[in-house]
Amino acid sequence: MKRLIYIFAFITAAVLFSGCDSLWNVNYHYVTFSNTDQYKYITSVYYKTTFESRWSKDQTDSDIYPGEKMSLLLSEGTYDFEIIMEDEDYSYTFYQENISVYSDTYLDVCYDCFKDSKTKVEIKPKVKNL
Repeated sequence: MKRLIYIFAFITAAVLFSGCDSLWNVNYHYVTFSNTDQYKYITSVYYKTTFESRWSKDQTDSDIYPGEKMSLLLSEGTYDFEIIMEDEDYSYTFYQENISVYSDTYLDVCYDCFKDSKTKVEIKPKVKNL
């Protein structure tokens, strides 16, 4: 009887550990934001999984000027991104939603790219200091 219990325990452990391999092997991929706008610069990038309600902290260390890039390393999943760009007069907030990150992902960021797409865009005048 003891032998049967050991065999059962061994088989159960083998099935559990081999079936739960994805719990230990999380894949990470780069998400690269490329500022392809000619006049606007990126000031902030936030992300969240599509199931979360709270945005991450700002992921930029400094402003990302035209022609520059920034990369994030994220685990596999589906994400929403909030990207804030500015120029001399306005602040532009873009919401890229349901972006699948199951391989390295590249996002061009420019006002003209987003304004004609289904991307949500908010435009606010910047407050001028007198």
